[in-house]
Amino acid sequence: TGEGKSVVLGVTSTILALFGCEVYCVSYSAYLSHRDLSDFKDMFQLFDVEYLVRYSTLDGLFEATLNDKGDIRRLSNDVILRNTQGKVSAESSNPPGKSTKVLLFDEVDVFFKEDFYGNVYMPGATWTGGPARALLQFVWTNRLRLNKEQLLRSSEYINCLSNFRPEMEPVLESEASKMLAHAKQLDVGIGGGSSYTVVDGRIAYKHHD
Repeated sequence: TGEGKSVVLGVTSTILALFGCEVYCVSYSAYLSHRDLSDFKDMFQLFDVEYLVRYSTLDGLFEATLNDKGDIRRLSNDVILRNTQGKVSAESSNPPGKSTKVLLFDEVDVFFKEDFYGNVYMPGATWTGGPARALLQFVWTNRLRLNKEQLLRSSEYINCLSNFRPEMEPVLESEASKMLAHAKQLDVGIGGGSSYTVVDGRIAYKHHD
């Protein structure tokens, strides 16, 4: 801190952009990214390279890369849900070109700590329709006496399944079974080193940020 790394990154980003490179300057902190971009924005505008230099967190970089050809979450739902066309657009939001992409890390030592190094980024698409909520409520209410066979025969599960494409049935069956298993293990999991905790009566999972 205070050693001029941000200045070096800002100047380096400008020089690389002047050579036509797309520069991604990544930090572990959203606050630091916004601060540094604000500090060097005038310089990027002066050299007319603002459109080639991007500041973000590592998660932000992943999001931008994954969504380059469209909203990955919406496209995922288009593939699995019955009332959509199921077509995935291959059009890139960026025009084709031969520009070199360069990645610069700020505070690179942070990325070798256990919170980052070796971890994976796992974005998820959500479907929050009424049938999903009804199935959740059914499993939760009947978790102590419900088994897998009863779950798969329930009107709540069948109604939920009807919203998905036929080829997704094995996936939904697997996820519903896991939902039931997790609900049965809830009381065992509290305080037992599980990936969740209970806060004000609500189940909370750790979110990587």
